[in-house]
Amino acid sequence: MKWLEPWDPIMDEGWSADRKAAFCRGWEEQLAQEVGPEHLLFQQSVSLIARNYSSDDALFQLPDGRIAEVHLTWRKIMEPVSHWPSAALFTSLDEWECKRLARWHQEWQAENAEGS
Repeated sequence: MKWLEPWDPIMDEGWSADRKAAFCRGWEEQLAQEVGPEHLLFQQSVSLIARNYSSDDALFQLPDGRIAEVHLTWRKIMEPVSHWPSAALFTSLDEWECKRLARWHQEWQAENAEGS
């Protein structure tokens, strides 16, 4: 898979294993803190696989291979409504790539062209 900006896979970061593990743990713990009992990711085991460096969005992989694209709120509380943090599930990374990656990249390019 060819990653496009603004997405950055965690495995490609030039960090030490300890730093990667701490970074992933921070995002995974933040997600667990934000989701309430009615959220589709409540009590789901997830692994951070990529982040969008232009927003608070991240990709998490579930044990069954599904991918969750999540927009974290970064509040230090459980969100009171089930649609926060916002999340979309995909059957695989391939499905997410086909349905979302190019659109993210186009939107990112447009925003950056406006700022030039």
